[in-house]
Amino acid sequence: MGVDGRRDVGRALLTRIAAAAALWLVLGPSGAAAAPCPDRAAELERLEQAVATADFGSVNERLDDVVDAMSCGKVATPDQLSDLWNGEGAYLALSGESVAAIDSFQAARRVAPGRWNDTYGGGLKKAWEAAPEAASSGTIDVDPRPRWWSVFVDGAPVADLPVDAPTGLHLVQLGPSADDIRSAKVVFLRPGSTAVAALEDDEGPKPAPAPPPTVATTPTEEAEDFSDLPLLSTSVAAGAAVALGRAEGASSAAQLSTPIETGLIARFGAPFARIGVHAAPRLGSRWVYDDAQGPTTTPTGLGFHGAGGAHTSQGDVGLLLGYQWPGRAVVRILYAAPLGDGPLQLEGRLGTNIGRGAEPAVEVLFAYRPALLR
Repeated sequence: MGVDGRRDVGRALLTRIAAAAALWLVLGPSGAAAAPCPDRAAELERLEQAVATADFGSVNERLDDVVDAMSCGKVATPDQLSDLWNGEGAYLALSGESVAAIDSFQAARRVAPGRWNDTYGGGLKKAWEAAPEAASSGTIDVDPRPRWWSVFVDGAPVADLPVDAPTGLHLVQLGPSADDIRSAKVVFLRPGSTAVAALEDDEGPKPAPAPPPTVATTPTEEAEDFSDLPLLSTSVAAGAAVALGRAEGASSAAQLSTPIETGLIARFGAPFARIGVHAAPRLGSRWVYDDAQGPTTTPTGLGFHGAGGAHTSQGDVGLLLGYQWPGRAVVRILYAAPLGDGPLQLEGRLGTNIGRGAEPAVEVLFAYRPALLR
């Protein structure tokens, strides 16, 4: 071999090495790449053109291409199946196989009863219209049974195998989901028999379910429902009270009384407000005050008050301010606890009277507070 010949061999070897390297880069280390899923619409159009132009030598190849296009992508639609079997039926009828054409037309009308391709002409449409419905049935199965893939027969999901179906042509598709088909087989079902579609693809392991998304949350107290509280209530209460002051003539240092009061309570969800009037008859002594004639006494104190606060899960908590004649301002912290599920409450108050010095005071009242408006 001369120098030129050796150079030619060297160039050819380098070309092959470069081509192999380019192929490796495209395919990757596994040496294989998934082929793109064929366009079903384009494959069905090629089938239609082959039949319409009487290119019968390529029709079988076109039919295989359509089925290959249905072995990937999404599950087949009724229109796609109808176009497949109408094209096959037209080809069989035009090539003299009229009996076999009936099976194809029957399958096309079963999946899409009103869909016909006028490209195939009026004469073939009459044969299509004359194709009878299947008068018997059988079952369709898959071998081996899929472990986790879904099964679809003529585009419809199958819950259990084998599945009952009318006789004739059917398309069996399998894959992880209706949007991810991996296999497609055409089967012909005879009366009372079982048509088996071979599953040649490896399902592989079932993907683990995706973990549920985690959402960062912050602890919050459960919101209390105030829908059962009345918007407006009346209040009638009576009880016992003691205040510690100084002894003044007819007034002992321990000012024992039996307060009686009435009022209204308005609620705005949790917050509440109340107004009322009260009387405080003394026990064992009298209230002392000064008038124009000098010191005098009265057996009963009279006054008015207002209060506000909030409802809690344990009851009402708030602050009460008022005036009691003779000569005292009233300041109380209050807590009212419900007695059962009715309108009764037990209310305790702690505070002071201001006017004749500071007089620490404690009150306990039983209250009846029925709803006026809810």
